[in-house]
Amino acid sequence: MIYLEKSSGQYIITNDALVDKIISSLDLRSTDTVLELGTGSGAITTRLLPLARHVVANESDSILASEASSRVKSEGFTNLEMLKGDAITRPFPRFDVCFANLPFSLSAPVLFKLISHRPLWRSAVMILQREFTDALIADPGERNYSRLSMNAAVFARSERVHRINGACFYPVPPVESALVRLTPRNPPPLFDFNEFNALTRVAFIEKKRAIKSMFDRPFVLKTLATNYKNYCSFHRIPTSSLPFPKYLRSALDDSGLADYPAKHLAPEAMEHLLGVLHDRGIYFTSLVANKKLSESVEDIEQSVFPIEQHPVTEVVTESVMEALPSVS
Repeated sequence: MIYLEKSSGQYIITNDALVDKIISSLDLRSTDTVLELGTGSGAITTRLLPLARHVVANESDSILASEASSRVKSEGFTNLEMLKGDAITRPFPRFDVCFANLPFSLSAPVLFKLISHRPLWRSAVMILQREFTDALIADPGERNYSRLSMNAAVFARSERVHRINGACFYPVPPVESALVRLTPRNPPPLFDFNEFNALTRVAFIEKKRAIKSMFDRPFVLKTLATNYKNYCSFHRIPTSSLPFPKYLRSALDDSGLADYPAKHLAPEAMEHLLGVLHDRGIYFTSLVANKKLSESVEDIEQSVFPIEQHPVTEVVTESVMEALPSVS
């Protein structure tokens, strides 16, 4: 008898129809290496092994990992590599396809670890909380559209392939979930994800207000001004004769996006804004590295979008600009 810690988000799939749905959603090839995150007792693992060349399974619970290993051995499979420990802190191996069934509190870090992983993989299927899924697949202008939606969409296409009834798990989870498939953009965008992520952190501080007002925040201005001076010093070019706030505002105005709220901008528009700022020598790197500033933005973010408590640049085309809603 395996005892699961419900408070830790441990849930085992017990429904055969759901297992079938997961396997079909993965669209496996005989040459694939599969990364399985959250092996549980091995119900999915034993279905993956005869269909793939190699399966790398990661389970943090030592009892469940031993149970899965014993189950696999008893069925005569030899193409399993079992890893025990935290999947978040361990580097992912090379893989073609991924399946993840982890506590919902780990959804965001696992998602962004997946989309930033190289070499590029073909697809990933995850079991996610329903509210997290609604935000992940939301389009610009929709109620659930958020920084999560934008950051994920710029790297991968997300689609809900199945709504999951809680009775498919043991024990029954207190929230509804969904099966989501991710397909990475290929080729991937060439900009630094840390830069894009930092830009969206600023833009989504208050996603319903114009982006220009987010850049008026003192801690944002101070950090970007420091980065700009360092950039100019490193490249041995003079800084602008304009005071930095006016220099930054001119860049925002030139992007054509200053008056739009983040909730209405497609990822391509945000890529365009990042490119305009980079062309002016304005970078966001220390927005990620500066712990105090990063935490300030995250604190505001959690009040706006609390779901995560549970769990180069392309030039914008005329068609994208025309698709933006008018700003009154």
